[in-house]
Amino acid sequence: MGMFKLVFGLLTVTVLTTACATKVPFTKAVIEKYDLTDITMKQVQFFTSQYIVLEASNSSEAQRVEDGKIVVSQNNKNYRIVIQPQTKCVFEKNDENGNVYIRFEQGKNNFLKFAVRKNDSNGRYYLVADYSGGTKGKVAYNDKTYYINSESGNAFLMVSVKKLNKSYGRTKVVKGMKVR
Repeated sequence: MGMFKLVFGLLTVTVLTTACATKVPFTKAVIEKYDLTDITMKQVQFFTSQYIVLEASNSSEAQRVEDGKIVVSQNNKNYRIVIQPQTKCVFEKNDENGNVYIRFEQGKNNFLKFAVRKNDSNGRYYLVADYSGGTKGKVAYNDKTYYINSESGNAFLMVSVKKLNKSYGRTKVVKGMKVR
């Protein structure tokens, strides 16, 4: 036991590692600060800031004569895709305008486009939609056209930044000295 205390006390190396991960908005400043390229962005975990709700509907109408009556049947199919806040997603590609395409699931064209808004000082990458048709924005997802409300249009991308702080030290326990 005495030898153990002596060895332990003479040279102890202490390593203290603290890791603090926080989610921050994905911005042009983040790209520059961490020198992110298309290759390294494929290794970064992205997250959504808030709900993104994609909605589409198809309707069809059929007519027939039954028992002397004209029967008109109308079918409505509603499609809804909900992407919750903090949903994990991955980088798919960049385009020539600096827009990023983010994938949410496997499959052909299961990604959405995000871009920095003009005249926006914070530099965040927001969901891109075409609002030329009215109050609902139009987006393409999985080769279909979906509509989003303005709340979904305010969703932006976030990334997790983890900072590691390492501290190294030595501890030496001395026995002391006796008077001779």
